[in-house]
Amino acid sequence: MSQQNNTQGNRNWCNLPNDADVFILTEFIERRLSPRTGLSLITRIRPVDLALLAEYCTSVNVSHAGVYFKTSSPHYLLGMEVYVTSDFDVTSDFVVDGPNSEEIMAIVVRIDKLEGSGFGVAIHFLPAI
Repeated sequence: MSQQNNTQGNRNWCNLPNDADVFILTEFIERRLSPRTGLSLITRIRPVDLALLAEYCTSVNVSHAGVYFKTSSPHYLLGMEVYVTSDFDVTSDFVVDGPNSEEIMAIVVRIDKLEGSGFGVAIHFLPAI
């Protein structure tokens, strides 16, 4: 049986013999609502689960909506809630000076296995209630 290729917008799909559509993204689509800034800051990550210890990690990049950091800890899971404390203020362009030690609640949205060892973890800040 032959396969027919079709194109629609940023997606390509192929009609397989069982007529199932398989979508393959052909272009990277940026889904972030705020731009990232490469900023290396010591950031305290404290899991909501008290059985897990807080750790100090170095951020790789930050945005108004979240932070991406490196860690050697394998205990992070998608959807895990954490508290983030750092010396930057997500409401005023990452002001490093000043005693801004407020904990911000966040959720783990991505975990990358890094080359060599360790993990890259992306967290998204949750809105204050």
